[in-house]
Amino acid sequence: MNLPTVPVVPPLITGNRAADPRPGRHAYPRRSNEGQPHRAQVMPLMNGRAAMYRVTLRFVPGGPAVTGDWADPATAERKWKGHIGIYGSHPTAAITLTEQLPDGGWQTGVAWTRDGGEQRFAEDA
Repeated sequence: MNLPTVPVVPPLITGNRAADPRPGRHAYPRRSNEGQPHRAQVMPLMNGRAAMYRVTLRFVPGGPAVTGDWADPATAERKWKGHIGIYGSHPTAAITLTEQLPDGGWQTGVAWTRDGGEQRFAEDA
């Protein structure tokens, strides 16, 4: 009995992450400017998980925050600058870009307020 052959289709990338069969790596979708399908971009892991960068927007110190996490530092900085363009003139807005440390804590790399402007914080050597 001859069964019809079915082409093998690679697994789709769902959401913003897909498993990479190589140990110690995660694959993230990458947009193509030519309208081509997404290709996976492999990002390095930090202690078994992807290095993360967080942009935080607050209008009240210590109050509610809008946050976004990205594995790519260039993307996180682009989003941080985008938030400044939209919310940076608000008198109480504070916009920060932080990096996740290996112990799980967060270190502020750069912050923005209307009165203080851009403030970069030195990294620990």
